[in-house]
Amino acid sequence: METPASLLPLRLRFKNSPLRTVAMKGDWEVETDPTGHFAYSLDGSRAQLYQWRLGRDAALKKLSPHQVEAHSHPSFLRFHPSGRFAYISCSHGALCQYRVQAGALVPLKPLATYVATNPSPLWFDAPGRFACVLTYGDPEQSPPNDQVTIFKVEKNGQLTKLRKIDVCRADSSLSRSAWEGKVAHLTVVGSRLEP
Repeated sequence: METPASLLPLRLRFKNSPLRTVAMKGDWEVETDPTGHFAYSLDGSRAQLYQWRLGRDAALKKLSPHQVEAHSHPSFLRFHPSGRFAYISCSHGALCQYRVQAGALVPLKPLATYVATNPSPLWFDAPGRFACVLTYGDPEQSPPNDQVTIFKVEKNGQLTKLRKIDVCRADSSLSRSAWEGKVAHLTVVGSRLEP
């Protein structure tokens, strides 16, 4: 369901908040939560997330449950600014939603909401009331079909789709830079993007 533009703030500024990674023995890395006390690894081949408490010297202690369901090819993990919720972007367009309980990610019901394929990680506004995700289309098409989907973050952490913006050709390079994490802030003003 799309909400009329008049019900959204005229200007929304979203922040890119990548997670810190920690190198582990055996040439692999885990991402940490914003506090640095918990670690997570996405397994694209099994549609799972693995989670641990991060101890001294990067020692990992399995959380319960250790494996958490995600959708196919989970790509990006992001935490809500409050730290109470987490979201995984999956290649087929699912955005999986979780409540954070003592570091463990607990699936919300429903587990996922959907956008176009290969979504970016979620971006949040500072208070965490809104989130956005970018998807990009074929640059050979006219228009290239890049899109920004804006969500309201409900009190229980679920994402409610408010508006989808087709990115105009003039904004497509900004959309791609934002998707690639080369832009720290992305501002949506009406149906235009600004850095």
